[in-house]
Amino acid sequence: MLRQEQDIIVVGDAHTGELAVATLQETSIDVVLLGVRLPGMDGIETLNRIKPFLPTSCYELTRSFIAQRYHVNYQTVGVTQWP
Repeated sequence: MLRQEQDIIVVGDAHTGELAVATLQETSIDVVLLGVRLPGMDGIETLNRIKPFLPTSCYELTRSFIAQRYHVNYQTVGVTQWP
């Protein structure tokens, strides 16, 4: 869906947290969209691992289901708004 937008350039996608970390280490981006529930490493842990090398990027966590532990932990990784 984002690839169809005229003013957005999608530079990559990853289906796991581990792949997201590996992909994002190789690029400079403005916005990171992450699912909270990812196979393997979840979105919170993925965010913890990518923020050190992309400290000025904006981060958005998306969800289809939220367990209570995610809601408690989101502030600790620098997400300022919870959906």
